[in-house]
Amino acid sequence: MAMRRYTRNLIGALLVLGASLASAQMTGLGGTFPRLEPEDLRRMQEAARAGLDGAAEGTRRSWENPETRARGEVELLRSFRRDGRSCRLVLHRLVLSGQEPWVFRSTLCRTPEGGWQVLERERPHPSVPELHD
Repeated sequence: MAMRRYTRNLIGALLVLGASLASAQMTGLGGTFPRLEPEDLRRMQEAARAGLDGAAEGTRRSWENPETRARGEVELLRSFRRDGRSCRLVLHRLVLSGQEPWVFRSTLCRTPEGGWQVLERERPHPSVPELHD
């Protein structure tokens, strides 16, 4: 029962993250973030769900939408504690048709209610490797 609640809360947090990603602007990313089609967003969220909960650091989950030619990868960089909360540092790589690749990091931490809260988003240093084929 606790696992179902945990999964439900995680899904809710990822929907919040997805809504943020689909918005026109993302604070701290230096410019307009590309708009994702609903199916691209769904596939990215599914990959993130699989990569956050109980996965080992370094775990990568890929996604692709053949209809839009969008693809991406979600990588769990680090699990850590901040202010007594369980947190995750996640690297996102996005390649959308006709656009330059997007790479950014998100820091998500558990809320007291058991969900996930996006605390920070940033573009990583240019030395971060691009999407794996």
